[in-house]
Amino acid sequence: MKFKEFVKRFEVVKIIVVVIYALVFLWLGKYLATALRKAYPDNPMLASFLVNFIIYIFMFIFTVVLLHKDIKKDYLALNKQNAIKCLILVTIGFAISIMFNVIFNLISEIAKLPSDSINEEGLDLVLRSAYGVPYFFIIAFVGPVVEELVFRRALTDVLRSFKIPRLVVVFIVALVFGFLHVYSGKDYIMVFPYIVMGLVLGFLEYATDSIYIPFILHYINNALSALATLAFGALLLL
Repeated sequence: MKFKEFVKRFEVVKIIVVVIYALVFLWLGKYLATALRKAYPDNPMLASFLVNFIIYIFMFIFTVVLLHKDIKKDYLALNKQNAIKCLILVTIGFAISIMFNVIFNLISEIAKLPSDSINEEGLDLVLRSAYGVPYFFIIAFVGPVVEELVFRRALTDVLRSFKIPRLVVVFIVALVFGFLHVYSGKDYIMVFPYIVMGLVLGFLEYATDSIYIPFILHYINNALSALATLAFGALLLL
C-alpha cells in the first residue's frame, strides 16, 4: 500500500487532529492554566479567559487548516439536503436536549445533586466578568466549530475507517464527548447531559453526512446558554 493510500485509508491526518486535541485539552491546558494563574494571581478571571482563548484559537486554526477539504466536502453535502428537513432535525434535536436537561435538573434537585458541572460553573464565572463579551465569541462560535470538527468529523471518521458500524460510532463519540467535558472537574455524575447532546449531534451528522447541521444546533445551544448567563450577570449589576 502506497503512503498516500495508507494516510487516506486510516485517516492519519484525522488521527493527528484527535491526538493534538487530547494533548492540548488534557495536558497543555493544565500547564498553561497554572502558568497564567501565577502570572495573574490577583485576576483569576483573566487567567481563565486567556487559557480558553489561546487553546480554542489555536485549535480553531489547526483543525480548519488540516480539515479544510472535509469542511468543503461537508458544505457540498449540506447543499444536497432539504432545508425544511434540516430545520426539522435541528428543532427536534434542540427539543430533545432541552427536555433531557429539564428532567436531569429535576432529578438533580430531588437527589440534592449539583445542577451544573464544574466546567459550566467556571464558564459562567468568566462570562459574568469583564471578559464576558469576548468570551461569548469563544463559547458560541469558536468552541462549536472546533468540537464539531474534532468529534463529528475527525474522531467519527477515524472510527469509521476501522469499519465500526455508524450507529456504534455515534455512541462511542458521544461518550468521549461527554467525559472530556467533565474530566477536568472530576464531577462524572454531570456527564449525562453532555452524552445526550453528543448523541443528538452525532445523529444529526449521521442523518445529513455533514457537520454543518450539528454545528448549527451546537451554536444555538451554546449561544443561548451564554446569552442567558450574560443577561443574568447584567441583572445582578442593576
